[in-house]
Amino acid sequence: MKASKHLIPASFIFLFLLLSNPLLANIKPPASSCATLTERKQGGADTVTENNTAPVVTATGGTLACGSPVILHAISSDSGSLFSWAGPDGFTSTLQNPAVTTAGTYTVTVTNPANGYSTTYPVTVTAGSAASTIWLQEFTCSNGTTSGNAPNAWTSSTPSGNFAVKNYEFYVNHIEPGNVEGLWKSETFSIAGKANVTISVAVRSAATNGDALDNSGSGIDYVRLYYKLNNGAEVLFKEYLGTINNNNATFSIGSVSSLSGSTLQIIIRARTTSYYEHYYFDNVMATAESAAPAITTAVTGAITCTGSAQLLTTVTNGTASSYAWTGPNGFTAAIQNPVVSAGGQYTVTATLPGGCILSVPVAVAENKTTPNAAITASGNKLSCIDTSISLAATAAAGINYTWTGTNGYTATGADVAIIAPGEYTLTVTDTANGCSASSGIIITQDIEQPVGISAFNSDKLTCFISSSTLTGNASTPGATFLWTGPGGFTATTRISRASLPGTYYLKVTNPGSGCSRTVHIIVEQDTTPPADISISNNGPLTCDLFEVTLTGSTSSQGVGYTWRSADGEYISTSPEAFVTAPGTYNLTVTNYAGNGCSATVTTTVTQDLTGCDGSDSKKIKSPAVTSIDGDKPFTSFEHTAYPNPFSDRVTIAFRSPGNDFVTVAIFSGAAVQEKVLFNKKVKAGETYQLTLNAGNLPAGIHYCLIKVNGKTYTSKLLLLK
Repeated sequence: MKASKHLIPASFIFLFLLLSNPLLANIKPPASSCATLTERKQGGADTVTENNTAPVVTATGGTLACGSPVILHAISSDSGSLFSWAGPDGFTSTLQNPAVTTAGTYTVTVTNPANGYSTTYPVTVTAGSAASTIWLQEFTCSNGTTSGNAPNAWTSSTPSGNFAVKNYEFYVNHIEPGNVEGLWKSETFSIAGKANVTISVAVRSAATNGDALDNSGSGIDYVRLYYKLNNGAEVLFKEYLGTINNNNATFSIGSVSSLSGSTLQIIIRARTTSYYEHYYFDNVMATAESAAPAITTAVTGAITCTGSAQLLTTVTNGTASSYAWTGPNGFTAAIQNPVVSAGGQYTVTATLPGGCILSVPVAVAENKTTPNAAITASGNKLSCIDTSISLAATAAAGINYTWTGTNGYTATGADVAIIAPGEYTLTVTDTANGCSASSGIIITQDIEQPVGISAFNSDKLTCFISSSTLTGNASTPGATFLWTGPGGFTATTRISRASLPGTYYLKVTNPGSGCSRTVHIIVEQDTTPPADISISNNGPLTCDLFEVTLTGSTSSQGVGYTWRSADGEYISTSPEAFVTAPGTYNLTVTNYAGNGCSATVTTTVTQDLTGCDGSDSKKIKSPAVTSIDGDKPFTSFEHTAYPNPFSDRVTIAFRSPGNDFVTVAIFSGAAVQEKVLFNKKVKAGETYQLTLNAGNLPAGIHYCLIKVNGKTYTSKLLLLK
């Protein structure tokens, strides 16, 4: 209950104030007299009036903010009262309304000069912003009221039971179970510009007739306190279930603090499910602190090589009467929003009316970093190899590149290609801060050609000469050579060999400049074979003609002849050869006196055995025999070789019907003469035996050629090792 809600006799109030209020209890009598007597004469009698009333005093303190002084206020019921203040740190003053700058308790003594009585009254000065009530509902209205009008308007609703004002409290009773409840809501009120908003609600419970409030189950009894910020969702900040504080008549306080926003609404949901169960809530209140003056600052723009920044200042919850800035390099300014060109720490001081001084630092960033102007070059000398030099700047985002150079050269971009000697300059500019840097490079040039170049070849290509020597020369020291020619021919030596006819190019390069010169030569070729080759034989072989003469000729001079059978067996190297078996025979004619080129022609020896002893199957036998019988008469040249095949030695035997000149020679399978075993005239009918030692002869096929009277007889020998 609140005293303001009930009528109390004035005499009781005075006695209560006298005994409980220190302001009145500190009434003191004057030092010299406790009464003032006034002598009056009326009808021979004197009337005396006593003045012993102490002054009635009210006084207020305040809240210090940002160094502003607080004016203490004191009011006396008596005119002409004397004031005496005392406070922290030995503070004293005789002013009625002195200014103080220290938080604490101050006491004012007010003395009535008419009677010397005084009254003492304490006040408090706090530091920071003081909290004040911004919304309050004490339900000082008639019983049964369910809503209130502005200021501090509110509404309520319930599906059943008692949910209304009762005896200056809000009463909750007998709301039937079944997920129903009473709903109380404050108006939505503004808290803009307020700090540390706090909601508090006084709540108590009671039970009669031996009943008890339930804190669980379907018949649960509760009071739930909510708030809604900025018309958002309801937020539960306190919940009471069942009995509160043992049903003590003293209120419990449910509260929440540190709220901020634009608007606030307080909501209470409650119910009891029995006629004998009661909840009461009262003093639904919101308090808040007025935000203290403060400086907010911002920096627009940037300190760069081309730009400056502006410092912006705003005083919130107050108005500045003057500004003072200090900063790097002795900077000062007396305007609200100065422009600066150097980075660093600045300080702004704002003075508010009444002397409140606010001061905050402001950090201003500076970006005057110059970009990297380093040049990376692929080289510094132009040559016949390096006809272009790449110059590259260090690539980075937000950088502009400008190149200048010889003969009015200009270019943009991080990378450029230089094709002329001279001095070149790179200028890089950071587009973010406008800062620039430059660097340069000198490009030289060497395009000296090689000198003293010549080239020649040694031979014409023939069937004897398969390659020609190519020779190049240059008088430039260290010159390099590159030959190219027919068939993909390449060589990098000064002297090389070519095996194909045609034009060969020699590229000679100066190693210092990379410059080259090219000359060429022509390699000729003569591979014309012998001309007008003819070949014939006097066959066919018959029963009477068992040896056929093969004859070859050509119009070319200085040639050699080689006869071979179809299977490649060597027969003779004379224009004529003698064979005893039918088949195809090849004659190769080689121009040994000229270009060594050859041509091969063939002739075919046939046989006709018709009438040979009445048998068509009789074959002509070679005059070669397996043995020679010296007593047996003969009319033709006979020869044999045994054993054949052989491993260490072979015996070659022959006899001639006439006194003839005989040559016996051994040839390799490639028709290369290896040994001459016999070369002289023989006696007719005499048998000659020759021994061939294998010695250093290689294993394989060898040939024994016996020449007699222009005829050649051939035996194939097989050497096994």
